[in-house]
Amino acid sequence: CIELYREEDGVQKAGFYSLEMAEDLKLDPKQHHVIAFEDPKDSKNFCYIIQAHMEMLGNGTAFVVARPPKDAFRDAKANGFNVTVIRKGELSLNVDQPLEEVEEQISEIGSKIYHDKIMRERSVNIHSLMKGVFGSNKPSQRRRGPKQTLKKPDES
Repeated sequence: CIELYREEDGVQKAGFYSLEMAEDLKLDPKQHHVIAFEDPKDSKNFCYIIQAHMEMLGNGTAFVVARPPKDAFRDAKANGFNVTVIRKGELSLNVDQPLEEVEEQISEIGSKIYHDKIMRERSVNIHSLMKGVFGSNKPSQRRRGPKQTLKKPDES
């Protein structure tokens, strides 16, 4: 996880770095996720990207905080957050990337669960549809008797 220290109105504030997920879906309540990394190198690279952005703005610092996964999930849930875990190699991070570009990629990864859930809710079960349309709960049976052949009319 990435921990941020910022100063607002002369007061020092600390907390985990988080992003709003699925902004395009306008969910209520909004879904904010703490970002965790499976790979420590990815976490360090992301921290450098955040730190460069914060130095540019002059409003804080960022640190990598190594935490056991259970502790990170418990603390995030206790503060009303979900957690998005970035798997090793899932995101290519270069220290010269703009923060906005990386945040967009992370948001796509974290938003996927909400988009998938909506697609499952909207998908149609074709078996249920056929049952409702044709009023049958059994698949139709094909007739498996001997084939009847047409007799040719007598030519007289």
